[in-house]
Amino acid sequence: MKNTGGNDVVRGLERKPHWTKKIFTQHDVKICDVASALDLSYPYVSGMLSGTMRVTDEQEKRLGELAERVKKAQNGKEKEGQDGKK
Repeated sequence: MKNTGGNDVVRGLERKPHWTKKIFTQHDVKICDVASALDLSYPYVSGMLSGTMRVTDEQEKRLGELAERVKKAQNGKEKEGQDGKK
């Protein structure tokens, strides 16, 4: 058996940012706004989005719904801007 020096173990422990963090960042949604929408503390939401805190199934659902609303709202603003430029 080949000795990998524990690299596989370390890779398994790496923080993986929550998938919604990218959406919130792209649309300039601040962590404090996400925390407020979820009725959770800023440090806890920051940890969830960075991958250091556990996300429950209920929080996963709420984060996903919030990210979808953000994307739809942004798409609506972009369409309004395009319509106004005609």
